[in-house]
Amino acid sequence: MGITSAFGVALLLSGAATPDAAQGTPIPPASAEETADQPAAGEDIVVTGMGNRGYRLTADQLRDAVRAFNHNRNEFAPEARLLWQVRPASSAEGLNIWLVHRNGERVEIELDAQGRFALPNDRIAEEDGWRLQTNAGRRQIRIRPETFSPGSSEAQWRMGDARLLCRVFWAFANNDFSLFERAAFGAFGGCSSRRVQIWFSSENPIASVTSGTTAFNVREDGSAWRPPLHDLAINNDAIVTVTYR
Repeated sequence: MGITSAFGVALLLSGAATPDAAQGTPIPPASAEETADQPAAGEDIVVTGMGNRGYRLTADQLRDAVRAFNHNRNEFAPEARLLWQVRPASSAEGLNIWLVHRNGERVEIELDAQGRFALPNDRIAEEDGWRLQTNAGRRQIRIRPETFSPGSSEAQWRMGDARLLCRVFWAFANNDFSLFERAAFGAFGGCSSRRVQIWFSSENPIASVTSGTTAFNVREDGSAWRPPLHDLAINNDAIVTVTYR
């Protein structure tokens, strides 16, 4: 079993996207040292975030994602929750998920009817060594993080939710980017820079994305949209409406 994030954020450093960034990179074989810190065979977790590029979600990366959420929530989305969504939701049927600590402790995670679940953020942030496992065998399970405030959804975001989500994604993915990509991301200002383009993907074709009278960029095939996270004229409470074809 592998768990893959369907978060679908493409990070394109202006004028500096690499072939790997555009086309995706196969997950490299784990080294002996990495293998020693991996869950049992068939239970490793894989995260994809940029194109088809894959990332193993280690215990450290899961912890860093939760810490980034806790650190940035008050600034961007004080009432948001960090949730994880199984994609497609139909693949959650019969699925069990556990949070497993390296000391052997197992915490069963409850999924709702839409295949969404929450994790005990405080424990993950404070105690090293927590991993996700499922009963899916060799079937790959895709998940994605969500940072929605009350009343928000994929069709109607708060701008602050989008800004927070960018920081959560980068926290667990940055170690798998090249040194050049990490340095450029930081030098340009990260999620706050106009020179860094963050694309949010959608499983349903998008017709338009707007906030008030401002229209956001949408790919021609409707597969993704780009929020101007850097534009402070669009405050964190602004509502972003996604209309589907």
